Amino acid sequence: MAQKIIVPVHSVLLTDLQNAAPNGKMKKIFFQCVLKEIRTNGIDLEAHFGLIAYPAKKPLLGGWTAPNKVDCVPDNTQPPLVVDLVPGGEPIGLANKELKQLMHAIKAILRDGSRPTAALTLKPTTSANPHVALDATLDGASERLNPSPPADPY
Repeated sequence: MAQKIIVPVHSVLLTDLQNAAPNGKMKKIFFQCVLKEIRTNGIDLEAHFGLIAYPAKKPLLGGWTAPNKVDCVPDNTQPPLVVDLVPGGEPIGLANKELKQLMHAIKAILRDGSRPTAALTLKPTTSANPHVALDATLDGASERLNPSPPADPY
């Protein structure tokens, strides 16, 4: 029997992120994997994960505020990340991931307001340490979201 972790490609509308952000303002977006279902597929046991986003802001004094979650939408037209868990092998982490570099592009699109269906695409991969990482793309620009370490914490 094989054990597998399955994470599909996801997308999230920029307007949904803005609507969930504290006072409509965000400086960073945190992403988490969320367990949706464990199912048996023949002799394999599969853990299916989704993604949720937390748009966050930080006041001048104090910590990050991210009170509302946004469910990302799976894109089942693209192949998912499938990780085979080998008995005795290394575990894989599902740590938080932070989007920071694409925030300027996201804010510009939201300020412009002419693209209400603009979406961020999140393709799951694995990082070297190993963790589930995300490749975020928006209008041809991309950012790799690795958990810390090896990514520098912001």
